[in-house]
Amino acid sequence: MVSNRLTHRRTTISNPKICKSKLKPLRPLPPEEPPEWPPPYINARIIALLPGQHFEATLTLEPRNRTPDAITYHQYHPTLLLSAEVILFHTQNPNCIIFSHVVSYTPYFYAGYGPTVTVQPPTFELQNSLWRSNYPYDAQITMAIAYPGEP
Repeated sequence: MVSNRLTHRRTTISNPKICKSKLKPLRPLPPEEPPEWPPPYINARIIALLPGQHFEATLTLEPRNRTPDAITYHQYHPTLLLSAEVILFHTQNPNCIIFSHVVSYTPYFYAGYGPTVTVQPPTFELQNSLWRSNYPYDAQITMAIAYPGEP
């Protein structure tokens, strides 16, 4: 049996003296499907620098409310007592995401009314630490979001 892993299939050679090679070329791979839009879920990472504390967690935001123009992605983690939410406006041109809120109960912090950020489909990585409202006032609360499969 002859094998060339990179470009050819394995074939058996019935008589190696007569037929030196019966390697058949591989068929071309089918084109990759584009990423799904709107995304089936959104990865979120929350980092909070509080007075005397550092908090970090990851969540998977899942679609909760769908309207013709927007999808609300939300997750509440009962063990961490952590909630996060973003809203994707997927029919506007360009698409945009609103960083809605992040709430933690242990340690307690809140950040809400984040900015609206333009999204270029099909994938994205965004980060926000600018909130119109946050508690404690001197806390630095960051939420980074990414399309599924993105770092």
